[in-house]
Amino acid sequence: RISRVVARDLPTPGNLPSEERAPSFACDPEMTATVGDAAMVRLGIVAPCRPDARFTLHHNGLMVSGLTGPDGLASLDIPALAETAVFIVSFEDGKGALATAQVAAVADHDRFVVQWHGDAQSLRLHALEYGADFGLPGHVWTGGAQDGAEGAQGVVFRLGGDVPGPALRAEVYSFPTAAAARAGSVALRLEAQVTDANCGRDVEAQGISTEQGGDGLRVRDLVLPMPGCDAVGEYLVLKNLFNDLNIARK
Repeated sequence: RISRVVARDLPTPGNLPSEERAPSFACDPEMTATVGDAAMVRLGIVAPCRPDARFTLHHNGLMVSGLTGPDGLASLDIPALAETAVFIVSFEDGKGALATAQVAAVADHDRFVVQWHGDAQSLRLHALEYGADFGLPGHVWTGGAQDGAEGAQGVVFRLGGDVPGPALRAEVYSFPTAAAARAGSVALRLEAQVTDANCGRDVEAQGISTEQGGDGLRVRDLVLPMPGCDAVGEYLVLKNLFNDLNIARK
């Protein structure tokens, strides 16, 4: 006798049991570091499961806020503060990523950092090169004309400025000391604007500077007591956060 198998008793392709997928790590953030000219490093952050997400970037004491785009991507250009540069990005959910880069040209630059937590307009770093005064050629700051790449003069980079609300922000002045055409000095000034957000309060900031030759970092904490709110719109100028940068004749 030949037994017959009824077709309805067999599983069809459409109702075969599905296999459980193995856990995926595709949503863990990743970061790449690419060394560019003038000891700059471009960081590429890929976090597809974190669109429009805030993160904090850490690098040798520097801490700045950032924001991914709707696609979970972000790109940052950071002035390196060490030859062996380590960058860490951390998201608010505890996830993060790390990237490293060898930046040999760090030793050819002097860099000065002011960082703070607050609104974008609180602090401004000004460099007065070769005896310049405010508003004259040689006055370098983010509100003035800058070439966008280092050459005969230094550049001030603003980090974290596009993140809304109170955030970790920084300004970095970078001077190409090894390529300086003449001897002289650069005076650094910190400008604090009295705003509705900081009037009558203390503004806390931190200064970081590279030793000449890139051998180490100097760190200084700063507390600025701001005037009352009747002084909103006025400016304070601090002259002694950093020592002047002395440039030797090459």
